[in-house]
Amino acid sequence: MEQKDNERVPLKTELAFIQAYRFLLNIRFGNKFDVVIDVSEAVQQRYSIAPLTLQLLVENAVKHNRMSAKEPLQVHIFVVGNCLVVQNNRQLRPQSETSTGVGLQNIINRYALLTSSPVHIEENKETFVVQIPLI
Repeated sequence: MEQKDNERVPLKTELAFIQAYRFLLNIRFGNKFDVVIDVSEAVQQRYSIAPLTLQLLVENAVKHNRMSAKEPLQVHIFVVGNCLVVQNNRQLRPQSETSTGVGLQNIINRYALLTSSPVHIEENKETFVVQIPLI
């Protein structure tokens, strides 16, 4: 919460926060959920992103997908080019809450103020992917 009023934060700081958040979610969901981070130290040091972007994307994955020990929900965070990619397997809940899309739209709007590079959102039957421009 101390970073929420900042325009951007170091990527390393945001990833450390997600590691702590993942720890809490692992306590809650056990082996039904995991976040895999594959971002080099050099990239973590070089770039920044808007604060709480990753938390919102992880929360969305948990909110909209079912998970079980047999079919765990996995969120992967990695870099492609100049974008941070957040990808999760799609296992939509049978009676999912209706999505307003406000959270994703807020991310798109925040990045429009920070960079000319757009946020890309892709979804198909198997995956949901958001590409965040690194700043």
